[in-house]
Amino acid sequence: RNMATQRREHQHRERGDEGEDVVDLENHRPHPSVLLSSSTTPSPPKKKRHPFSSASMNETNTDDGKEQTSHTSLKVLCYLLIFIASFVFYEDLLVARVAVRKHFFGLESGVGASQLLGEEEPESDLIDTRTGKLDLNLRHISKRKRERVETIEEHNEKELIDRVGLDKAEEIVEEEQEEKEGAEMALQIEKEEEEKKKREKEEAEARRRIEEEEEETRRKKEEEKKEVLERERREMEEMGRAKEDAKEDEEKKEALEEEEAKKQSEESKSSRDDRNTNNINLGEEPEHFSEKTKEGSYVRATSHYGLSWSPPAPTAPPTPTIPKVVEEAVEIGDSTAISLEDQAPNFDIFTGGALPLSDPEDTPEEHEWRSIGQVMPINGIDLDFPGNLKVAAERRSFRKEIILFVSNRGGNHLAANTVANLRKLGFEHYILITNTAETCYDLLKGPWGVDCGWTSFLQNRAKQMGTFQVTAEEQATPFRLWWVRFHYMERLVGMGYNPMYVDTDVRFEMNPYPLLKSPPFDKFTLFAQDENGHPGGLNIGCVYAQNAPEFGVTRWVLNETVSRMLRIIDTEPPLQKWNGQVAAGAKETLWDQHIFNDVVETAVSGKPVFKRSMQRLIDPGDGNRLRDDWVKNQNYDHSAWDLSMEKIDEKVLPLGLKDVDVRPMKVDDTYEIKSKKFQGLKGFSPTDNGKDPNKDEYVCGFPPWFVSGWSGIAGPAQVQGQPGYWTAKPARIVMGHAVGALRKTTTFKGLGWWNYGAEAYKPYKLQNVEEKLGKKGVLGFIGLKTNEANAIVGVESHGLSVARVVEIATSAGRRPISPTVPCDAPWIEKNPSAMHGIMMRHQIVLSQLCGRERNEMCCQSLNFDCDEGVMLEVDFWNDPRYARFRDDIIVVSAKDVVNDSGNEIDLSTIEVKIDSLSQGKKTVFVDLAALEDSSIVPKGVGEAKYVPERDAIFATCDRLDCRPPNKPFPSEHEPCRRVTS
Repeated sequence: RNMATQRREHQHRERGDEGEDVVDLENHRPHPSVLLSSSTTPSPPKKKRHPFSSASMNETNTDDGKEQTSHTSLKVLCYLLIFIASFVFYEDLLVARVAVRKHFFGLESGVGASQLLGEEEPESDLIDTRTGKLDLNLRHISKRKRERVETIEEHNEKELIDRVGLDKAEEIVEEEQEEKEGAEMALQIEKEEEEKKKREKEEAEARRRIEEEEEETRRKKEEEKKEVLERERREMEEMGRAKEDAKEDEEKKEALEEEEAKKQSEESKSSRDDRNTNNINLGEEPEHFSEKTKEGSYVRATSHYGLSWSPPAPTAPPTPTIPKVVEEAVEIGDSTAISLEDQAPNFDIFTGGALPLSDPEDTPEEHEWRSIGQVMPINGIDLDFPGNLKVAAERRSFRKEIILFVSNRGGNHLAANTVANLRKLGFEHYILITNTAETCYDLLKGPWGVDCGWTSFLQNRAKQMGTFQVTAEEQATPFRLWWVRFHYMERLVGMGYNPMYVDTDVRFEMNPYPLLKSPPFDKFTLFAQDENGHPGGLNIGCVYAQNAPEFGVTRWVLNETVSRMLRIIDTEPPLQKWNGQVAAGAKETLWDQHIFNDVVETAVSGKPVFKRSMQRLIDPGDGNRLRDDWVKNQNYDHSAWDLSMEKIDEKVLPLGLKDVDVRPMKVDDTYEIKSKKFQGLKGFSPTDNGKDPNKDEYVCGFPPWFVSGWSGIAGPAQVQGQPGYWTAKPARIVMGHAVGALRKTTTFKGLGWWNYGAEAYKPYKLQNVEEKLGKKGVLGFIGLKTNEANAIVGVESHGLSVARVVEIATSAGRRPISPTVPCDAPWIEKNPSAMHGIMMRHQIVLSQLCGRERNEMCCQSLNFDCDEGVMLEVDFWNDPRYARFRDDIIVVSAKDVVNDSGNEIDLSTIEVKIDSLSQGKKTVFVDLAALEDSSIVPKGVGEAKYVPERDAIFATCDRLDCRPPNKPFPSEHEPCRRVTS
């Protein structure tokens, strides 16, 4: 029995228990034949007749008459006529019957009513089947309707079972039920689509209103900005006139001073010529600066420095021949920038395509430090040529401030990024120093027209540099460029300027000058990044000198740092290590950071210190025990910072620092400041030539929130880069130095610190490949997941996925998007102190700039990063040149791409398949989530297409060629390399 039958019987039983009669309308429908008697039907039951009715009188006459046979035929005829009349007037008789019942009994027959209402069946929903009467109660009507439907369904099911059998009937019923559910689902989907369209329409309208409001706000801001600029222009014109007047007075004063200095120089010339500079008396006190010129000179060795050699006197560099490229640059002048159209007509396809230089983002409060338009170009001059540094300082300084940074040819894109970073703060008072004239010219002729000069410093010591193996110019240790920072800082301090040197991996998050010029920092004369918590542990990626006396200790520290390097490199015979070999290498005895720290400790202790540089001459064996013993035997004083808690004006502090708990660095509204007063070295106290003989000079270690480090730097993790806190908004730091970070360009991109367009200053080899593949579009894979906990296996698996993406995308005729690492991968190093619980140095950089809205977290690979030929996913979402790809995306399931095996992709047909699935979209993302194994991109099989383009990418970006037998080697920290055993 089916459920409908059981329900019906149960209801009947319930009614029977109540003592009610159940009327089955299906089996007891009235028929015309039951209304009148017939010769062929049983006689109806006798009814009580009225004593005066015609029927009673006929019956009496019939019973009393004795000639019944004579009336039989008449009786039959009457019955027949009555039967015919009943058949013809059936409906009229029913109406009459209802009228009679209503007249005599005040009731209305349900059966008669249904027929009066034109119902074919007497079991209308309006009729109570138990009484046969009308029942207009809506609840009862609904109940009877359900019962009638169930009865019909039961009847139909019985007929269906009788006709096709039970099994087939069940299949038919199931199919009908599925069709019914499908129809309901279709209706639901249609309803949801309508609601979705309605929501989208409302959202579009809301966006339109917001855009209109933003446009109105932008228009108002532009008008306000124009007013401010016009006001500034008028003010600057007035300042310019005042400056010109002051300059004329200063020139007159300098002319008089030069004439006086010339006289003094002529008077002392003969005595200086007689001095034997190669045989200085080792018992003499260290001499003061030999020439009282603003460019100064370096001090030669004496016994006070603990050195036993006397190098030859420094010689003046020869007059260099100005290369033709520099002459051309000077002729070009300020119009060095090549137009975007000439640089790269299809710049949105190329990785290195040109983009305009961003405008400043400074606020009105910062305008007092805005130097854009207030400086003049130097157009590629040799800064070491006599007098050129002074000219460059005059042309490029602003309020006596100058920012220095250096670049070789391979680092020009990093230097350009620094220029763009400074410009956003309104700064243009910088001097960019390159190693060659050609390198500078590359910057001058680029799309941003970056101004620069070059240096010939130490080129007259090519032989000595070769002996100490420090001639490399395009490696990570460019010796001449490293040393030129102190060489020029010392001379600029002597000229009265405040120079700041920064590496090109330093990021300015905010304007540092309001802090430097306010208490407590305004009293310090020398700054450097605090690396390990004491004055002898400074990092020189950021060094600043301000308000230093011309002949004071601060300038002596800078001068002595370069002097010690020159004394080492000029030794005859060359300085040797414990094993008899020359003390060669830029990071050995000649390491500029070690020598600088020794000199700083010398200045704060008043005693000569050489513990970092000279211990490199001693055998490092036995765990550096011999070196440590040597340092102990020198009896150097232990240097320590003087600590103080200082209040700082909140207006000049980073906005994000206020609510960060970084005790003891910050307690309530006071901040820990580390400084040390310079004692000076005997014989080098400030002289009468100093600006302020009584001025105290101090060295300060930048607080870790002022100049923060990536990792391994003194200070709490909450302001460091590797734990992810450089992505905090608002910023917690003033400047960030990515010391310790790997793959600096990719790291900066992940942090949002990269200025797109700087890549135009980097040589690229694959622009033809990118143009060919980029015309059709790009192809990437999303949904990578892994449960692998072993870092070696996890990194190797991701490297293989990257290589497969390159193979599949190029065979599809599209440019590949290098996938990010799943941030939830178990093999990624976790740390509860990190901002997002992730802290890994070698494999990934954490970014919060992925997704359409640039607010999703992703982990960009460092092992296998390459931004040429392939497209980094973080670039896809952020590079302005790729906007047309971001605006035209479709996501397809990997099941529609793989072959029947489910884990391979046919390279010979992938182009046709992707083109059909793309629906004309420029960007196709293949979602791996539907595959059984989403931990790796499926393997490509079959004959590949666009093989030359694929091989060119792997040849140029060999870091990501992880096709077997290549794999990360010798550890998971490395890129892929060929492994034969």
